[in-house]
Amino acid sequence: MRLTSVICIVLLMLSVNRLAASESDYQGLTNLGWQWVSAADKKALICDISHWHECLQQLSSTALAQLDFSPEYAENVLGRQEAMVLSVKESQHAGIILLAPSLVQALEQQVTEDSAHKSIDKITKKNSEKSTSIISIRQASISVAGKYYSLILEHQAQLTLWHELGHLENIALQGSILPINLSAYQHEWLADVYTLWRSLKETGKLDLAWQQYHRRNMALINDIANLSHWSAPQLLSLLSEQPERLQLDFEQYSNFIAFIYPKLMQLDESTLAEYSSLVQRTFGAGAVQSLPHYMFWRQQELALWLRPTLGELMGEKQAELWLKAQFSAL
Repeated sequence: MRLTSVICIVLLMLSVNRLAASESDYQGLTNLGWQWVSAADKKALICDISHWHECLQQLSSTALAQLDFSPEYAENVLGRQEAMVLSVKESQHAGIILLAPSLVQALEQQVTEDSAHKSIDKITKKNSEKSTSIISIRQASISVAGKYYSLILEHQAQLTLWHELGHLENIALQGSILPINLSAYQHEWLADVYTLWRSLKETGKLDLAWQQYHRRNMALINDIANLSHWSAPQLLSLLSEQPERLQLDFEQYSNFIAFIYPKLMQLDESTLAEYSSLVQRTFGAGAVQSLPHYMFWRQQELALWLRPTLGELMGEKQAELWLKAQFSAL
């Protein structure tokens, strides 16, 4: 049975109680810089790196034995990232989601804004949902053929948190629903699959999932090193569905990923290397000479995954003209 047909059948069970408060919702960190959230059938500890010591005191002795108490350890692990996951092997605890102060601030501001929106009379609910959060807005930009294109990123802090939570959800499913051995690349795109599922569950729309898709493509165009987080090949088949058809929520993420995972695009290292070469040849600073036949056997799929993002930025007609000028296989 085709993926589209099966998704349409199974996903028609989506819960209408979206955005209802639960233990898995981020409600803001405590004054001591931590908060528990659900991660599969365990708990994850969201931790402000500035309160590393206080956070660790919330863990069991078994989990603590697997971590280092020193602030230097936390700083070195996080590096320049905004967030990352430290998983632990323990019956009750899945691990820690470590946050940089900048992300903590963005999340706290987002919680404040969301609370203000929820306090508005239900009569004006639709209008309040359409309002744009100024504080949580970011911007991503790329340069194509000497011209800059930008995309507004809304609620990016929340998407980042969901991505990290997705890591823990997927780690918990390894060896049962997911393979026991996953590459670093698989871990990253699986976390984005969780982000898609979670954003749809919470909002009933695919807007934030599309934003994450465009962001990954733009990051790849800007720096080939971001290939490690490129989830467009896996997400497009899900994003191509109509939102109302995808509002079918498997009540649990584990059921969703069990059904979807076997049908998602798998790219091995050699294939990724070919896409890396083609992206650099197309967008890299040294790509001054047009080579439309370069790696032609990968052109159609790369164009397929880039087309929605370039269309969003350039306009569909201009994007199609540009793609055809770059790739002889189209």
